[in-house]
Amino acid sequence: MMVEALAQFIPLADLSGEALAQAAGLAAGIALQPGHVLFRKGAHDNRSFYLLAGEVALDAEGDGAP
Repeated sequence: MMVEALAQFIPLADLSGEALAQAAGLAAGIALQPGHVLFRKGAHDNRSFYLLAGEVALDAEGDGAP
């Protein structure tokens, strides 16, 4: 399932089957509760997030209002 899910996202869709399987092996599926903060403005992170289901709110002002 993870390979098929990742294959729908650019730039992952352009990977070979072997490379996509390798990426899927490194990926982790997570489920988050409403209100969970993935990252904050100005933070540096080398991870990528792909939304498979649900919604994401962006708050550029940092006041909690999407």
